[in-house]
Amino acid sequence: MKSSHQKIKKQKLDIKRIGIALGALALLLLTVILAFSGREKPVVGQAFFVDQDNPPSGVINLAQEETLIFRRLPSQASTVRFSTATDFGGTLEAYTLTLIKESNDIYVLELNRSADPPRQLVLRDRLDTAGDTTSIYLNTLDTIPDLEVSLQNGQVFVSNLHFVSSDLLKVMMFHNVTGAHLGRVLRVNISDNLNPHIFNGKLNTSSPVYPEVEFNIIPTLGGIPNPYNASLLVDAWDRPVRDINRTFNVTWGPASEPVSLLLNITSNIQGSRTSKFLVLAVGNRTLDVNTTGYPIMRVDFTDLDHQGRTARLNVTFRATTELQPFALPCRLSEADAALYASGHATGFLAKANIDKIYSYDPVNNRALQSASDAPIGQIARLKQFEGYFVQLTRPETTSLIFGNCEVEDPRLLGVGRGLPPNVGNNQPTPPQLTHIIRRGWNLISIPGVVPTSLKEIAPANTRFELFACKEDEVCARIDLNTPLQPGRAYWVHSTSEFAVTIE
Repeated sequence: MKSSHQKIKKQKLDIKRIGIALGALALLLLTVILAFSGREKPVVGQAFFVDQDNPPSGVINLAQEETLIFRRLPSQASTVRFSTATDFGGTLEAYTLTLIKESNDIYVLELNRSADPPRQLVLRDRLDTAGDTTSIYLNTLDTIPDLEVSLQNGQVFVSNLHFVSSDLLKVMMFHNVTGAHLGRVLRVNISDNLNPHIFNGKLNTSSPVYPEVEFNIIPTLGGIPNPYNASLLVDAWDRPVRDINRTFNVTWGPASEPVSLLLNITSNIQGSRTSKFLVLAVGNRTLDVNTTGYPIMRVDFTDLDHQGRTARLNVTFRATTELQPFALPCRLSEADAALYASGHATGFLAKANIDKIYSYDPVNNRALQSASDAPIGQIARLKQFEGYFVQLTRPETTSLIFGNCEVEDPRLLGVGRGLPPNVGNNQPTPPQLTHIIRRGWNLISIPGVVPTSLKEIAPANTRFELFACKEDEVCARIDLNTPLQPGRAYWVHSTSEFAVTIE
């Protein structure tokens, strides 16, 4: 018979499973997430969500947030304080905005200058719940509006029309001889005394202004010595400051052992710091991570001629039965990705000590579960762009190896061997990776092995919140500019449906 402690523990886990669904039966995870989104200190991003149950007491900076969103219409007067400017880069001024319910069909919008009394009335207007939009001129001499307030689908959006996104740096690496675009994964052979393999490429950067750029090389495996910056050489082509494009010769190597490295390209643009990443896969090692709170992952290419994408994925789950976030950094074979066949578990789910895997259906707003002891489950197969939580049967370290996993970066061409890459007719057409983010909650991941910001691959007019989750569903809101890490699961809450694409 189970002890009372064991019974309580099991009940806690069952409730957490339900919490993943964010459904009517339990809102545990939603409550945790909303607590972060309504906190006093905003983070830089594209939206600040106002939670009526936990209203922000601080001043929301719309020069950083761009938009504040009332999640739902208030049943009584609701006031928020924010700051914004009347032109790009102008001085911030404080305002208060109050929503007052006049009837089921009408809400009164009141905007005052100054966050504290005495306040100066700027605008008092009515918004129709059927759908309404108002443009606001904070400076009466302006011909361009400063704010836009809209009421759509039971939510109120207050947008700063002078917002400038910080994610403005674009980078592309080209082969130094052929000029072919090399994509985001740059493969370099291990060197020896006879063959000192060196990577040599041309990097083009562009932004709305002349980009001042920094370069660093970082191992994807943290906590190890980093001698790799010492051999990085970057020569910039001189361009006039008015030119928004810059080209750099990038040379790196040699290296005597397999290692996965990130080439970090950073620029300060209009007061905001933006980072882009490329991967240097030395000796075919393209991913190597061991971070507390997440499974250990290693990805090594197995096609030694550098012309394909086939790799070996090694995943080690921690010794716990708590939920562990998991996602695919490469595309499994059908045999490993499929979770059921002929009435029993197969592939990933049939591996030793794998008990259950959970995901989320954003279309029907419900949790999905597949169990190793069931003849069929709600998750038919593992896919890229989707996030999961894995539960082990026993709290034992569990390592899984998949020998046929394709890294689906759009372009993986051979470099570093002293030979031009194969760009002929036999080169496969680069895939385009696309995923739909639904309105509401989504559990997602970034495919491939390169850290990538979701905002970088989403349409410019999208509004969403982003949360990173560790082991035991410990979730925290993160900056929308944060590069999402391969192999991890993230919650996204969006105000509309949109597509993300990696090319």
